[in-house]
Amino acid sequence: MFKNQPDLLFVPSHTLPIFFPKKTVITVHDLGYERYPQAYSFFYRYYLRKNYRFAVNRATKIIVPSHFTKKELINLYRADPKKIEVVHLGYNDKIFRPIERQEKIEKVLEKYKIKKPYLLFVGRLEIKKGLKTLFEALQFLVGNHRFSNLNLVLIGMPGFGYQELKFKIQNSKFKIHQIGYLKGEEERACFYNGAEIFVFPSLYEGFGLPILEAMACGCPVIASDIEPLKEVGDQSILFFQVGNVEGLAQNIKEVLENQDLKNQIIQKGFERVKNFSWQKCAQETIKILESL
Repeated sequence: MFKNQPDLLFVPSHTLPIFFPKKTVITVHDLGYERYPQAYSFFYRYYLRKNYRFAVNRATKIIVPSHFTKKELINLYRADPKKIEVVHLGYNDKIFRPIERQEKIEKVLEKYKIKKPYLLFVGRLEIKKGLKTLFEALQFLVGNHRFSNLNLVLIGMPGFGYQELKFKIQNSKFKIHQIGYLKGEEERACFYNGAEIFVFPSLYEGFGLPILEAMACGCPVIASDIEPLKEVGDQSILFFQVGNVEGLAQNIKEVLENQDLKNQIIQKGFERVKNFSWQKCAQETIKILESL
């Protein structure tokens, strides 16, 4: 950067090098560390805050994945609204789609010893993902013998507060399967296809990529009513008030018992994901870069 500065530097993250060209573009995905500081160490928060402020103040343009993140940047860092551009993320539509060959799904479920019916969650296993709300909602549901065989599958690595979640998992009245991080998208697509419902009870997000993948696979989505998820899901998701255990339990019960409602959510999901793609994301990003 010091010896051979490029005409323009695009960093798809929140940091800039010490030396950078006059035209620079960064991406800020979310400001979760500001809203949930307890999930980060003191030194990591200091590191993030310093790098974010440095990059946000000096970048020519800032790309964010949602209008919510744009508002966060303005409110928390007083960023100039004129240099913030919203570019929604996409999903791999070659992989995340309905799978006709059921044996392909069954093979993956058998590999991980998963039995139907199951609910699915994909994301880091941490407190800010709202997993305590999900566990309590399912605890409430399995008291009804109609849902006593319901399983929960968690895909993701442990995060902040996992020890507390681990205790709840070990002492739950229903079966919880922890798959860990799945690098292969094809296996993840099989899990979406085999699930009764994808549940995303998160307390904070910058976008919410897993709900796109779920909708594209024809899996009905229930999610917390936080602003970025409503922005992505619009009318195609069944929302519940964030943190409301009874509300989430009621939504799960309705989808499991009402096939017409389930089908409506699935169809709306198929229509909604047509608005998102990596190609569209790339085209909008290139347009921003070329405008500088």
